[in-house]
Amino acid sequence: MLSLKSIFTNTLGTLLSKILGLFKNIFVNFYFGLIDTFWGAFQIVNTFRIFVGEGAINNILIPLYKRCENENKPFLKYFVAKSFLFISILSLLLTIALILLSYPLAKITLSGFSENKITETSNLISIMSVAVTLISLQSFLAAIQIAKYNSFIGFAFAPVVANILTIITIALLNYTGVYILSWSVVIGSLGMLLFQILFFIKDIKNISIPFKEIVNIDEYTKKFILGFFSLIALSLTIQLNGIVSRLFGSFFEGVVAAISNAYILIQAPIGMFTVAVSIVGLNTLSELYSKNDLTNFRKLSNESIKTLNLFIIPITIVFIVFGDDIVKAVYRDISGIILGSEGKYSQSALRLTQELFSIYAISTYFISLNSLLTKITFSRRKNIIPILNSIINLFLDVTINLIIFLTIRSYLGIPISFLIATIVSTLHIFIIENENIHNKKEIFIELLKISLATILTTLTIKILFNLITFKDTYITSIIITFIKVTLSLTLTITLCYILKIQSANTLVNRIKKVFK
Repeated sequence: MLSLKSIFTNTLGTLLSKILGLFKNIFVNFYFGLIDTFWGAFQIVNTFRIFVGEGAINNILIPLYKRCENENKPFLKYFVAKSFLFISILSLLLTIALILLSYPLAKITLSGFSENKITETSNLISIMSVAVTLISLQSFLAAIQIAKYNSFIGFAFAPVVANILTIITIALLNYTGVYILSWSVVIGSLGMLLFQILFFIKDIKNISIPFKEIVNIDEYTKKFILGFFSLIALSLTIQLNGIVSRLFGSFFEGVVAAISNAYILIQAPIGMFTVAVSIVGLNTLSELYSKNDLTNFRKLSNESIKTLNLFIIPITIVFIVFGDDIVKAVYRDISGIILGSEGKYSQSALRLTQELFSIYAISTYFISLNSLLTKITFSRRKNIIPILNSIINLFLDVTINLIIFLTIRSYLGIPISFLIATIVSTLHIFIIENENIHNKKEIFIELLKISLATILTTLTIKILFNLITFKDTYITSIIITFIKVTLSLTLTITLCYILKIQSANTLVNRIKKVFK
């Protein structure tokens, strides 16, 4: 059974992180407007970071940790030490590569930029590159904390520390110019690592491993290294989707930054719920698979998907119905309330972000389900399947993007191609994992019920609020949006409970037990 406490910890930490991440974007928009160079540089650095970041480390390390713990527990500390050494060296090499290749990377991936913008992007990359090593080491320690202690505090709350430090740096030092944005990322990444180290001070004091044991490559370490390089291939294909989006976006002024602003909004619920359910599920699924308990493995897969559906389907539909209001509330109203105005974030920038978000919003559910199914695959140590799935996704994304760009030359081709590629790749991996999921008919029926319940509540609320006229101020706009979204989600969950949808009933009953 999924741990409600672990999911809550992940959700709370990610909620705070995503809220602060939005505030980071708001501060960047306020002081620098739609600054394509920073967001282009950030995407490139983020690509290298994800090669050795939390996704790759969690997907490979946790299943192998559980296997080693069950088969050869005395050897576990050596496996951890060797894996840490490998991650440290690899992340350092990637950081050096980023510094040396910053200009050609900017030139190739953002070819629509002017020469001045490419030079500025290159400089931003060079400064930011050290974050790759810092975040990789933090991610490794967070994965060990999950696997060893079943604790998700470091994984969930380290990004909160990073965003707080990033925002403070931008707020205090924005007058120094655009390069402070890269330095703020480095400072935030260092804060993440130091925060994570706090949980391992006792373990560090007790470490005593002979050097010859570390350099000896054993079966588990070999599997970790080989699996990790397969994950790099997966990460590369996934991140190339983002690079493709920025490449085509670089030919349109402000689109690279607007993509980042739109995409972070759909990443908020994905981080809060999908990552929470997926990471908690990965830990338990890996343990069940290592014990060859396939019956409970399939049942837990069923439970994970139904839990995800209960959270993500209502949010996806709310995003679709109230998308323009949400974008305006986040990027216009919050800035206006806190900072007094939108600063350099213009009305045209807002409209551009709203356009892109209206399409990206539809993909929220498919990204979430794809992520969860990928975790199920990794828990079975079938690393090649997600790689092939991501190649399919990339091929469709590039092909459709290219067709739209060459025919009608519209930036809307970027979210449209992303959406189509995500739907197809999600269906592909679902077909592959079909036999590893218990009672799929039950999942589908619940999915339909939740969807219909959400559509009924959101459309009713939208129609009712359209009958009332409000003065468009920062305060009224954000309050009305908050009421619309909160009412829609609350009424949906209530209706699901009344309709006796199993996942809703299970959630409510387990919450009641916690408070008894």
